[in-house]
Amino acid sequence: MPEADEFSSPEVYDQYLLAEILMDRGGESQLGTVKHRAKGNDGNPLGIIDRNPILDTRQYEVEFPDGTVDILTVNAIATSLYAQVDSEGRRHLQLVEIIDHRKDSTAVSIDDAKIPGTNRSRRTTRGWDLLVVWRDGSNDWVKLCDMKESYPVEVAEYAVNNKIASEAAFSWWVPHVLKKRDCIIMKVKTRHLQRTHKFGIEIPRNVAEAHAIDAKTGTDFWAKAIEKEMHNV
Repeated sequence: MPEADEFSSPEVYDQYLLAEILMDRGGESQLGTVKHRAKGNDGNPLGIIDRNPILDTRQYEVEFPDGTVDILTVNAIATSLYAQVDSEGRRHLQLVEIIDHRKDSTAVSIDDAKIPGTNRSRRTTRGWDLLVVWRDGSNDWVKLCDMKESYPVEVAEYAVNNKIASEAAFSWWVPHVLKKRDCIIMKVKTRHLQRTHKFGIEIPRNVAEAHAIDAKTGTDFWAKAIEKEMHNV
């Protein structure tokens, strides 16, 4: 039985298409997206694929947030991509600032913060998200539980400055963090592990998100992946 991931042609699935890479442009880091293979005047793709990375000469169009498009070689893309991820393909992001917050209907209200019949607070961050600006210029809504683990001091200070420290999702841990901030600053990890991407590719958490990514990118990669997985099973 042939391997499930064997394709008749490397062009059927290109692992670099739609990858997000961090590039140094004009002295600052910018997050670009690999859009297409670059083509010559004759309309044919530039460069040829080779199993040996050194001999792979493909070129790609990479689009940046300001709308500009650069032509980069596959080696430049691969070097940038693998330099920004860990061994599992997860990208680490550095925080610039927290600029907004939101909560949904699942968040515990201030009135329900205490456990009935006790004087103890509910220890939950459910229903809260923070809008975060990263050093690469991108921004994301990140769950409070993830931000609390990666940036407890910054989140605690944001809660106090924005007068939400009394909310049930913050009141049980913010005072402790602020009291111990000097010790925490010395020990805390300074990078947030991005769980939504692997090797620069956005990873869906369910089938609906997979189809949404296909619709957003104008491809059918995830739909085909789901179909292949169901067939193999």
